[in-house]
This record gives sequence, structure tokens and C-alpha cells, in this order.
Amino acid sequence: GFPESSAEKDFVFHFVTKLRKIREEQLEEIIRISKERDECSEEIARMRGLEENHEAEMSQLAKELDHSRARANDLQKAQEEQLEENIRLSKELDRCKALVDSLERLWLAA
Repeated sequence: GFPESSAEKDFVFHFVTKLRKIREEQLEEIIRISKERDECSEEIARMRGLEENHEAEMSQLAKELDHSRARANDLQKAQEEQLEENIRLSKELDRCKALVDSLERLWLAA
């Protein structure tokens, strides 16, 4: 049954007190662990948000890179066309100079 002597009652009191203290410490530890878990969950959510932002930025940068490459290709093509036009105009100028020279000789000879 129940403790009868003062020593038994003191023992039971101290035992119950110790069990309560252990239970309180366990409860505090559970609360601490729960807070840490919540903080970790928040950090994971924050990191996922950063990852999504990075992915969006990388996608935007990839689009910009593609646009820059296309623009560079367009510029290179335009330069090639300008070079071809310059060569054509240079040949035409040479023909015109030759024609002018011929006309001058004819005019001087006349």
C-alpha cells in the first residue's frame, strides 16, 4: 500500500519531485527541439525561395544570352554584307576611274 513512515513518505516525495523535474526538463527539450525544427523549416523555405529566384534569374540570363548571340550573329552578317558591298563599290570605282582616264586621253587626243 501507501507509505506509512516519514522516511517512506520523504522518499516517495523526493522520487515524485525528481520525476516531475525530469518530465519538465523533457518538456523543455521537446519545446527547444520543436523551435529548432520550425527554424529549420523556415530556413528550408527561404532556401527554396532563393533557389527559385536563382532559377528564374538563370532562365532570364539564358534568354538574354540567346538574344545577345542572335544580335552578334546579325551584326556579323551585316559586317559581311558591308564588306561585300565595299568590295563591289571599290571595283565599280576602279572601273569608273579607268573610264575617266580613257575619256581624258580621248579628250586630250582630240
